[in-house]
Amino acid sequence: MKRKKEYVDMFQFLDENEDGEIPIQKLEKIMILMGNFRTYKQKEELHKMLRAMDEDGSRTIDFVEFRNFMARQMTETASKPELLDAFRIFDTDTSGQLSADQLTQICTNFGEVGENEDLE
Repeated sequence: MKRKKEYVDMFQFLDENEDGEIPIQKLEKIMILMGNFRTYKQKEELHKMLRAMDEDGSRTIDFVEFRNFMARQMTETASKPELLDAFRIFDTDTSGQLSADQLTQICTNFGEVGENEDLE
């Protein structure tokens, strides 16, 4: 139950216009800024992942698609304690949240400089 609330909160954060959908292009930009998708091969893997996430082929992600994808990712990747430890490294003010400024700083530190509006 708690995990579903986390997915809802995350989805609502990304769904800025509150239309119940997140455009694939927006997710792609966020994931490139936050992840290791620098080479052509890595970007191809990202595109493949996004296509799999978009179950109905609409080029947008609704909550059900988002929840299904996140549930698969959580079971396939790091455990919750590992994720929390990683998050705490970046949550320098211990607020439990990362602001756009903090994300900008993180991306800059990792050599990923993007538009501030992409992070917001």
